[in-house]
Amino acid sequence: MAITFFSGFETGDFSEFSSISGSPTVQGTIKNTGSYAMRCNTDATWAYVYSGNLYAWAISFYIQVNTAPNALAVVFGATGTNALSVRLETDRTLKFYAGETVASTSSPMDLGTWYRVSFDLKGTSWNAWLNGSLLSGFPYTTSGITYSNGYLGIKTAVTADLYFDDYIEGDATGNDLGDIRVLRASPNAAGQYAEFDTISGYTNCDEVPASDADYVDDSGVEALHRECYNLQNCATIGLGGSDTIKAVNVWIRLYDNNTLQGIIVRDNSVDYKTMKAVGKAYKWTNVLYDTNAPRASAWTQAIFDAFQSGGYSEGKNDVYMSCVMDMVAFIPAVAPPPAAYFPRSHGYIIG
Repeated sequence: MAITFFSGFETGDFSEFSSISGSPTVQGTIKNTGSYAMRCNTDATWAYVYSGNLYAWAISFYIQVNTAPNALAVVFGATGTNALSVRLETDRTLKFYAGETVASTSSPMDLGTWYRVSFDLKGTSWNAWLNGSLLSGFPYTTSGITYSNGYLGIKTAVTADLYFDDYIEGDATGNDLGDIRVLRASPNAAGQYAEFDTISGYTNCDEVPASDADYVDDSGVEALHRECYNLQNCATIGLGGSDTIKAVNVWIRLYDNNTLQGIIVRDNSVDYKTMKAVGKAYKWTNVLYDTNAPRASAWTQAIFDAFQSGGYSEGKNDVYMSCVMDMVAFIPAVAPPPAAYFPRSHGYIIG
């Protein structure tokens, strides 16, 4: 199973998403994992984000209901014909729709509790899970589905207060994606290369959310210049010793003056460059490494702890880099979740 997109809102904003609608916010008080989560607190309005074109229909995300909607509300879906969607009822049940046909309805969710919603569309067979348990009515046979942009949040004009975290897209396999969560690693030391002109280096590229007020720059001598940093290690960002890394998404914020530049990573003492053209304004650009870059072997925590990320320039014009972040998608190894995770009202056995 390949992960194609993921976000835990750990940039502190919506930089990872293609666009937003309404007024969702990123906040750090209530979150499932890491430092941030998205809040959609609406008053007869909507608030959601677009993840961009869906390349797969294997989805997982966490939702917490603090105030139930006053009417049926779409909380996940995609544009298209007969597309799949997840909708939240006033009684805090989730309804799973194929087009306008209800395939399944969950039990009511408790207020103030995180739940993981996941589903997979492989061919015409659709499956959906809540907290890893297959819902009644699935597998469900679909037909005539087309889809493009995926959206997450409140897409219906309702009054509600909802939170979302750990959003994952992956290749469809017919199975639950699993309990994948997201953490962020920021630069914490100089790396192998410090070839840009700015002396202060990583301290100009470690803000969360990103700030373009300070940056590193390359004056544009027509030669390869590299700037890469060590990142916080697994233990520092909160991974347990037996947690499994599934993917790493390297994000950097660049401004270029019509030159050659992009992302550079250093893995096992080997450099890998990916050219990225962003133009004369600061923009985020990224490379997602589903396996450790770019060798086809699984990530390990030791590999990530030695991993370095940054930018490069090899043109004759100026390049500026204001932020570097590595997002880590992982599966926690802790087997029994806390009691609050599986409410007794849902029939789960709590030890």
